Amino acid sequence: MEIVEKRGAPLHSCDGARHRAQGDPPRQPRFQSLLYGGPERAPLSQDLYNFEKGPDRFLYPPVTGILLVPFAFSSEWHVHQFVWHGLLGFFVFLLARGSWPALFAMMIVSRYLAINLGYGQINVAVLALVVGAHLALERRSRWAAPLWALASFVKVYPLAQGMEFLLRRRWRELGLAALAAALLLALPALVWGWDQSWRLHGDFLRALEGKGMPLHSHNQSISALLLRIFTKETFVLHAYGWTTWGFVELPPAAVRAAALLAGALATAWGWLRAHRRRLPLDYAAATAFSLLFLSHIVWKDYFLFLFLPLRQLIAEKPVRWKWWVGAYAAMVTLSAPDLLTHKITVWLDAWSIHFWAAIILWTAWLRIPPRTNNP
Repeated sequence: MEIVEKRGAPLHSCDGARHRAQGDPPRQPRFQSLLYGGPERAPLSQDLYNFEKGPDRFLYPPVTGILLVPFAFSSEWHVHQFVWHGLLGFFVFLLARGSWPALFAMMIVSRYLAINLGYGQINVAVLALVVGAHLALERRSRWAAPLWALASFVKVYPLAQGMEFLLRRRWRELGLAALAAALLLALPALVWGWDQSWRLHGDFLRALEGKGMPLHSHNQSISALLLRIFTKETFVLHAYGWTTWGFVELPPAAVRAAALLAGALATAWGWLRAHRRRLPLDYAAATAFSLLFLSHIVWKDYFLFLFLPLRQLIAEKPVRWKWWVGAYAAMVTLSAPDLLTHKITVWLDAWSIHFWAAIILWTAWLRIPPRTNNP
């Protein structure tokens, strides 16, 4: 392995140290730039994706900027942070209050919850929307459609929950979801006009394209792991610098295709198992694994969605399932930088330890037997 220096490629997690070394004023916390800077600029639509107006990029759809405008009511980002964290805390309360297994599952994923709260990420709200859509489907409520549509517009990856609608054959809800999506898509046009709306959606797509496929060690996706191992592409090993592994050099396109195929097969296996068993939370757990297996960018805060299969596994009666949960919790907890040095943790991240911990849960979840009294 070779550690190399690569200039001209800014890394957000290192920006603070770089600015301090250059004598620049310290940057405002990334919390503001991700969920405050965009909504703050939303009334001036031409600046929504103007990177020079804020310390970080706003990488959410235009409709998200509109929906979050009420949270940017103050020029003091500390006020906004307090209000936003209060809302996220309320969502955590709703998710964890249902049962003791739910509370224990939330405690186990507390490391990922802390990352979401520390960066002000919106994944807690998206998780609440996914759970709400799942429960609404079980109760045959029409709320399932708008909740799923809203979650998919805020973050693209909840689109995977559409498989639950298909397997349950909820055609009416799918139609209502399409209607809700059309209304959300039209909202920027109602606020800014059609021409400006089309331009902003183009800016959004270009912003996503500019983000590219980050290979650095924080990315826990299947694609990132395989590209780090099987190509000569450079990536950032945090706390060390730019490096390349390339144990075997293969074409990057072939590696990406193999990663997508592996993720698709694992996802299909999970959905098939959930459809055959139809245990409570089975479809929700399958959605969670789909997000992790199919996404080409999986930051550590995304693993908060493992709350769903964890809750299901903890509720199982046989003691043997608790050993799987314990093994998962040990991998997540013992790999924390508070217990190991930051440099060791970075190496574990580069080998996608959080992804392998998720595989432990996925294996245990697949092995849960069906119940004879299920419909």
